[in-house]
Amino acid sequence: STDSTLTKPVTQKISGKKYQGWDPTDPDENNPWRNAKVKGGTYTGLKKDSAVIALKKAGLRAKIVYKYSNKTKGNVIAQSAKSGAYVKWSSTITLTVSKGPAPVTVKSYIGLNRYDAAAAAEKAGLTVKRVYKYSTKTKYSVIAQSIASGKVVKKGTTITFTISKGRAPVTVGSYVGMKKDDAVAAAKNTGLVVKLAYQYSAKTMGNVIAQSLPCGESVTGGSTITLTVSKGPATVGSYVDMTEAEAVAAIQSLGLQVDVNYVDGELDGIVVNQDIEAGTSVAAGSKVVLTVSRITEPVGDTDTI
Repeated sequence: STDSTLTKPVTQKISGKKYQGWDPTDPDENNPWRNAKVKGGTYTGLKKDSAVIALKKAGLRAKIVYKYSNKTKGNVIAQSAKSGAYVKWSSTITLTVSKGPAPVTVKSYIGLNRYDAAAAAEKAGLTVKRVYKYSTKTKYSVIAQSIASGKVVKKGTTITFTISKGRAPVTVGSYVGMKKDDAVAAAKNTGLVVKLAYQYSAKTMGNVIAQSLPCGESVTGGSTITLTVSKGPATVGSYVDMTEAEAVAAIQSLGLQVDVNYVDGELDGIVVNQDIEAGTSVAAGSKVVLTVSRITEPVGDTDTI
């Protein structure tokens, strides 16, 4: 910006008979004052009003322009004529005056890494302060800022970034023996992610019989815990006439163990008997013994020649 008011020079005494009798403001082209020169001074660093007064005393005029600067507001930071230079009497010297630091338009730093956010804010002219808080947002990212995006503030203003510490730690509870729905609700309320697995068991159907994280352990919020839920006792199926592979797979899927005995027969690899009757309820881990038929190749007679 520019101060359009030009100061009028004060009376300047210049020695020499050629100036006698002439009015310095007389526009006559023969007026010797038109070519008179005076020595300018150093105005940089002075307050604006002091610099203007000094110019007037030197017989010079002042034109004021303003510019943002880190120098003290209201002080002269530049002058159009070099210090000590001779200029025509009544010339206009332009003084550039500091408006102080330029204002800063705050940007949004939400979501940025704490270091990237600080670097960007400081480059813009802000002073950065950090506080930390547990959050579900990415660890060490900015989750809040004290000055809203778009607001214009003075350079050097302090902006506070709230930085995510990641999820808060949680303490694992004891869920074994609880009904499935109650255990899931309790684990989720603690801050855990729940995964369910099912297993045949002598325990009450629908109750939790095992958990993957031990009770009392401190883990990061959002960690996954697997709750194993009882399917109740296993019921032995009918495996006679099934192939050995099919029967073994079916028994193991119930959480039961299996042993196989082989007998000679007309069918190869077919179950011909089981030691536990179909429809019987047994505890998880019980053993079922299968009898499987197997064809044995006969040993031929050998002729001696």
